Amino acid sequence: FVSGVAIGVNMEKIANEFSTVVFADEEIYNGFKYVVSDGCVTITGYTEELDLTNVVIPEEIDGKPVTALGNSAFEGSKVEKVMVGTNVTTLGDRAFAECKSLKELNLGKNVKKLGKEVLASPYYGPVMQITKLIVSDNILIIGDKIFGRNNGYQTSISVLEVPASVEN
Repeated sequence: FVSGVAIGVNMEKIANEFSTVVFADEEIYNGFKYVVSDGCVTITGYTEELDLTNVVIPEEIDGKPVTALGNSAFEGSKVEKVMVGTNVTTLGDRAFAECKSLKELNLGKNVKKLGKEVLASPYYGPVMQITKLIVSDNILIIGDKIFGRNNGYQTSISVLEVPASVEN
């Protein structure tokens, strides 16, 4: 620090490594960190109070619909099973990347966009092995390298069906 200014510090990286970091515009609800924009909620992360065994993304928080999971919202967490609420339309880049314990992901019926590397395995070490991935017929966009990089460390998924609705 020089004169109270952090030099060469990547705040996003620090936030991802320490799940209890909360930025000024973030709020907390039942272990979920979130921000509100245009009357809609984006889940941005979680706190240690959230039970990562069976995560249910809420339909709404404080009367506002939860419409997105932000970039890296659960990246590297020990989440095991996730049920995405029906108001969610977007999963941001790397939302569940490097979640080595993730076995089941049920995307809500209204998810239309999956960001880049949403389910990417880590560069090194064991790959993610998802046994159940449930997607709806409403998916329109699947981001680049959704299951990982082209270096042999792609996420393992037993069965994957891409719905006809996918445009990109």
